[in-house]
Amino acid sequence: MPGVELKVMDKLKEKQHAITTVESCTGGRIADLLTNVGGAAQVYWGSVVTYDGSLKSDWGVPAGSIKDIGTVTEQARHSLEVAGEMAAAGLQRMIDGYNKEKECSDLVEPKGFICVSSTGFAGGAPTPDLSGTCYLGIATSKMNGPVVKKVHADGDSPNLPSASAALTMPSYKRTSDSALFDCSCEA
Repeated sequence: MPGVELKVMDKLKEKQHAITTVESCTGGRIADLLTNVGGAAQVYWGSVVTYDGSLKSDWGVPAGSIKDIGTVTEQARHSLEVAGEMAAAGLQRMIDGYNKEKECSDLVEPKGFICVSSTGFAGGAPTPDLSGTCYLGIATSKMNGPVVKKVHADGDSPNLPSASAALTMPSYKRTSDSALFDCSCEA
């Protein structure tokens, strides 16, 4: 759905919210969509691709979650938990990093902060029906805990992260138009 990323970035600029991404199965493709929009530096803080569990842990996903349940499992509730933890941890990293070094930042003074996360099965899932399953998390500085969602992309394994990234943007757009975005993210 071309152009959705433009609408998301326009909404972020309008609201003066900064965004970051913590991605796993999408491999940085969400960040790529966002940063290809003109003026992204006004609202885009950065991203990290946390493909390995140790990096997820380093970025704030509790080691116990990774050790006990894994980063992606057949049980959706566990993967939803990890997606939520990734979004919450990325949000905190962005807020702390921005506040520590704001004089070095290109961001327009943010009135709110948002983190989008992704984890899932791009391919090589334990069962074929799980391939293309992506768990998304969205956390904001003004809401209590992240919102998580499961989406599924059909297609061949090499295309799945791309398809999942494309699905992420419309799901974020729906969230950004909802009461959650309009009420919870307001400064």
